[in-house]
Amino acid sequence: MPLRPLAGIPSAQTTYLQKTRTFHSADDFARATGGKVAIQRQLDHQKHKAWREVTAPVPLAEFTVVANESPSITWIGTRQGAIRFSQDFRVRVYFAGHRWLPDDHVTGIGFDGAAVWLETSKGFARIEYKSMTLADKSRIFVDRVQARHNRWGLTADSQLRVPGDLTSNQMASSDNDGLWTAMYVAAECFRYKVTGAPDARANARRGMEAIVRLETITGIAGFPARSFIKVGEDVQPMDGEWHDTPDKVWRWKGDTSSDEIVGH
Repeated sequence: MPLRPLAGIPSAQTTYLQKTRTFHSADDFARATGGKVAIQRQLDHQKHKAWREVTAPVPLAEFTVVANESPSITWIGTRQGAIRFSQDFRVRVYFAGHRWLPDDHVTGIGFDGAAVWLETSKGFARIEYKSMTLADKSRIFVDRVQARHNRWGLTADSQLRVPGDLTSNQMASSDNDGLWTAMYVAAECFRYKVTGAPDARANARRGMEAIVRLETITGIAGFPARSFIKVGEDVQPMDGEWHDTPDKVWRWKGDTSSDEIVGH
């Protein structure tokens, strides 16, 4: 029997706005905009005073620039990031740190259609609100997990050896390999039930096989390892209790905790 949407719950075709960002140099900005995007850098002190009066609860007192994206949306640059306000002040989105900005000190703001350019001394952040469905968002995460978090079927930690450079990705063993894999298997089972997507079933099966292997690799019935690595290929963690398999090809971590069992 096919699943039906619950009353009041958005369907997979419901669209919403998803925030995305990319970083750019000053030359990148010039090439991308062709000189058609004006960056506001001067602080209008009358506007600053007005916004300080209505946003006093915001703990960012030192504004650097205030710019209107539209009659209903205003952006504020500060020395500690940027804030996006709706006209009724109910929606306040704070952007800071390397997740969103090359540097927290915002020196200018410009608008390019659905995107905003935030200027800092270390380059520009281009933040765009893209219309997408929940299915679109799901696909992004599925692809990301398979590309950068699939270590021998386990849903693994991923570390960038060079910040921001996805080609420097390196997967690593962690104490929660089994827990994260179990949660991912459950999620892909649900996705397969709802969509019938063959890759969801394949991902769930691969993850389940890895979970089963956490037990078989120890040789102790009912006792799963925390994690396992391939000797000479995976990075050897420096903590915990590790044991070699009889053929010395694999190594498993044996200090499994009760909360890890609960996770499974």
